[in-house]
Amino acid sequence: MSVKDLDKLFGVKLFQPLKDLDLQENNLTEIPKWMVNMNKNRKMRYVRRIYLSNNSITKIPLGVFKDLFELLSLNLSSNQITEIKKGNFSNLLKLRHLDISDNQIVEISDTSFSSLPSLEFLDLSNNNILEITHKTFVNLLKLKKLGLRENHNLTTLHPGAFFDLPSLEILVLIKTGITEIKEGVFVNLPKLNEIFLGENPNLSILHPKAFFDLPELEYLDLSETGITEIKEGVFVNLPKLKKLFLGDNPNLSILHPKAFFDLPELENLDLRKTGITEIKEGVFVNLPKLKKLFLGQNPNLSILHPKAFFDLPELEYFDLFNTGITEIKAETFVNLPKLKTLDLSFNFHLTTLHQKSFYDLPSLEVLNLQGNCRLWNLYPKAFYDLLELKELDLSKTGIREIKAGTFVNLPKLRFLNLSINYHLTTLHQKSFYDLPSLEVLNLQKNQNLWNLYPKAFYDLPSLETLDLSSKRITEIKAQTFVNLPKLKKLMLNNNLSLTSLHRKFFSDLPELETLSLSNTGITEIKDQTFVNLPKLKKLMLKKNLSLTALHRKSLSDLPELETLSLSNTGITEIKDQTFANLPKLKKLMLNNNLSLTALHRKSFSHLPELETLSLSKTGITEIKDETFFNLPKLSTLYLRDNKSLTSLNPKAFYGLPSLKILYLFHSGISFIPSEIYVKFPHIKIERARNSRLSQFN
Repeated sequence: MSVKDLDKLFGVKLFQPLKDLDLQENNLTEIPKWMVNMNKNRKMRYVRRIYLSNNSITKIPLGVFKDLFELLSLNLSSNQITEIKKGNFSNLLKLRHLDISDNQIVEISDTSFSSLPSLEFLDLSNNNILEITHKTFVNLLKLKKLGLRENHNLTTLHPGAFFDLPSLEILVLIKTGITEIKEGVFVNLPKLNEIFLGENPNLSILHPKAFFDLPELEYLDLSETGITEIKEGVFVNLPKLKKLFLGDNPNLSILHPKAFFDLPELENLDLRKTGITEIKEGVFVNLPKLKKLFLGQNPNLSILHPKAFFDLPELEYFDLFNTGITEIKAETFVNLPKLKTLDLSFNFHLTTLHQKSFYDLPSLEVLNLQGNCRLWNLYPKAFYDLLELKELDLSKTGIREIKAGTFVNLPKLRFLNLSINYHLTTLHQKSFYDLPSLEVLNLQKNQNLWNLYPKAFYDLPSLETLDLSSKRITEIKAQTFVNLPKLKKLMLNNNLSLTSLHRKFFSDLPELETLSLSNTGITEIKDQTFVNLPKLKKLMLKKNLSLTALHRKSLSDLPELETLSLSNTGITEIKDQTFANLPKLKKLMLNNNLSLTALHRKSFSHLPELETLSLSKTGITEIKDETFFNLPKLSTLYLRDNKSLTSLNPKAFYGLPSLKILYLFHSGISFIPSEIYVKFPHIKIERARNSRLSQFN
């Protein structure tokens, strides 16, 4: 092809030598014949990359690429090629990347790739290849990655199939029809680092020494196969293997002793979702560097033999989530000196923890026992001597009481979750004794825990968060919260049976910042209910439908309070001095109080930092003079959805020099007095688009 012909073909004049030729998605049924003579054209002879993917090419003519000596990458993916013959890729001495994936290749002739000495990447995925012989990949001395995934008709790998690939690092055989791995399949692969054999449901047999002598192998995936057992010797002589995945093998029911014996560098072993029924002593011996062991989601695993996990000196994470275990016997986890996280959650058949179930775990920091609904009793000192434990989750269990001394000698415990224990009825005076570092205690949604004894939380010097929400607490007695010098957050919301709060009830909480009493049965807030709370910033009293009265000064003297929510209550009026002495209050929510009909003059005076006030959806009929007197920083005022409010009194807004936004959506107001615009020339009044609200009277 002449330069003139080439210019005509591409529709432009080529001034520089062509390096990339992209013919993707051109409905080609064959490789253009003119490509045979490309090397004779000075503008084409240096082409580096050719893209012929997403066409309908059915075959590769012999010698079609033979003169492209500079070609580095060839993409023939997503075509209809049915076979690869010897000579298809002759003389491509510099080719590094060859992609023939997503075709219909059935047969690969012996030595078809032998003339590609520089090839590093070969993708044959998603074809119909029937077999791989010892001559399929000869002379690919630099090949690093070989993809054979989704060849569903590939049932057999002959011994020596990958013999002549000394540089191979990654081998992908996912989703094939392979039925067994014979000894000798993976020989002479000195640099092989990763093997992917997952999602092969017909792969049921691993012969002894199937993976023998792979000195650089670090990653082996055998998940989602048909494997039934792991025999001794399958994984021998893999001196660098770090990650072994055997999860999602539902037919795998037997682990022979010493199944993983000769894996000195193994760090991660995944055996989740299998058919394993028991773990015998000796299965996990000689794994000196194992850090993570996953045995979760094995519903048939019911037996853990004593010392089944003995001598795993580097184990840090152990997953036994959702199994069939019924008890944790003494010394089950002995000699695991570096174990930090133990997950025993959602073992629905677990009924018993022995006094020494967690004996000899000197480094344990996280213990998860969540969701063990048949675990009814915790023996005193059940967690004794876990000196490094920081997090303990006992939520959603069948626990009926927390006995005195249950959590003794846990000096570093910071987080304790006892929520959603529907059978828990009793907390003793010393249930939480000897927890000097506890910061978070979650007791929410324990619906049968009705009473809190005085000093139930006594002597928790580091406690910062206490959640007692969503219970049936009827009364909080005096001295319930004494000696909690660092408590910052107290949640008592959603206790509908809690009807009264005694005076000075929270007076011994000098560091409290957040107090939630929303959605309770409280009927009134008395004077001095919230005294001596010098650092309280957020007080939530919303959804208390029985709360009808706020005493004068019942909310006063909270010097750091910034947010106060009284929305959706039964309040009928806001009296003078109700919010006196709240010098830092920024946000006050009084919306959704349909019974609130009256605002007195100066109801909100003495709130120098108030920025947002919500009075939406109330029963207010009028706003009197000086209602918002002396609110120098109020910038946003919500008066929306007040159907009974039919007019605006300009004098009511005179004490609002910073007012910027006034919300009047869906109110009964038909016009806005011009005096408001004169007084507040930059005000933005938000109203419904279709509103008949007029700007001037």
